[in-house]
Amino acid sequence: IAHTATLSIGRVLLGIGAGIMNVAFGKMITETVPGSLVAKFATAHNASICIGMMPAFGLAAILPDTEDLQANKDDELWRVIWLAPAVIGIIVTLLTVLVFRQEPISFCLMEGRDEEGIKHL
Repeated sequence: IAHTATLSIGRVLLGIGAGIMNVAFGKMITETVPGSLVAKFATAHNASICIGMMPAFGLAAILPDTEDLQANKDDELWRVIWLAPAVIGIIVTLLTVLVFRQEPISFCLMEGRDEEGIKHL
């Protein structure tokens, strides 16, 4: 699996998935958040993406020098970089399932749960 072609395909797929998520989440914000709060939520979403990139790029600091081929062969810290998004994904999934259980306002109204939808306003 450790081939340049495999890694390149993985990076392309990850980039496509991240791009789709960014667009889909922006659309979700405009459809579910009250109009007066859309600008704040959209700004927070884009700011969180930028802030999240900083530690991701910073993780490269734990890797050995690119010129030292033997150190790169012996290094196992790449596993930390690989597992960091997995840990964040698990935390986000648990928070979504266990803590943030509020349905979108429009969904509540379409399902006839008007009181719950109004409560979310």
